[in-house]
Amino acid sequence: MPSGLRQCDASLRAKSCKRLVTPTEENRIMAAELAAFLQGHGYTDEQWGRSGLDWVELKAIGANHMSRAVPLQSAADVVIGMLTRFTATHATRARLKSPDSLMEKILRKKLDEAELPPMQVRSPGPTGRGSTPLRSRYRTRSWVQE
Repeated sequence: MPSGLRQCDASLRAKSCKRLVTPTEENRIMAAELAAFLQGHGYTDEQWGRSGLDWVELKAIGANHMSRAVPLQSAADVVIGMLTRFTATHATRARLKSPDSLMEKILRKKLDEAELPPMQVRSPGPTGRGSTPLRSRYRTRSWVQE
């Protein structure tokens, strides 16, 4: 299917036509967007692959964040208004991340998570005495007493 193909909407029976984007063209566009995003933030394709993220899903998160910017800013303003009523409050400030920086932060955190070794957590053994090492899916610092 040629990339310039147009399809008329038969239900409207009008001269209005819309351009169809072929799957290969859509893939090229998405690949170019991903490459620009990675280059703009200093990441490589290898790091992207290690993160396990999906570009379509990450873009959807960014778009969702952008659509909620006004309510989020309103909520931040309310919280700041409440905090500034206290005499002990010196200064308050709120800022919303841009969708692009939010997407970069998600990528950075996924890479940090992928690089941490699984933590060894100790739990009671079958007898209730002693401990048996277990792997935790949570990568927190050592909070378990030895």
